[in-house]
Amino acid sequence: KMFERKLRALGYPNAASFDADQTEQLHALVVWLEDLKIRALPEADRVPLRTFGEGWGATLRGYLEAVGCPHALPELEELAQRRCVVDWLLGEAVGLDAHHVLLVFVVAVAIFAFTTSVSAFLVALFDLVQRVDVRIEELES
Repeated sequence: KMFERKLRALGYPNAASFDADQTEQLHALVVWLEDLKIRALPEADRVPLRTFGEGWGATLRGYLEAVGCPHALPELEELAQRRCVVDWLLGEAVGLDAHHVLLVFVVAVAIFAFTTSVSAFLVALFDLVQRVDVRIEELES
């Protein structure tokens, strides 16, 4: 329950039932975070992270080092350290998610400002064209 708020903020499907002490759930969370939120590794390099089995602890340690996690996880069984790792990964994901939302907002504002300027220009141009009442006959004479 200690991670539920961050998990819900990120849209994690199993936020209410997540238990960091369960290795299978930790695996599912790490894969989900990397695939959808953190995205530090190229797609091809995520395959070992997705493969759950005997050597997954070593894979996880390599991943944590790659993403710059300050918490070492020498053994998966160290539950207190595991919780620190989960908390750090969730904090990283929330920060990246907020950064992404901010970028989308800035781009949307820029597009709105640009289209508003273009729209205003086109409206003014259309208004100007409507005011000019020039007939072909007047131009010919």
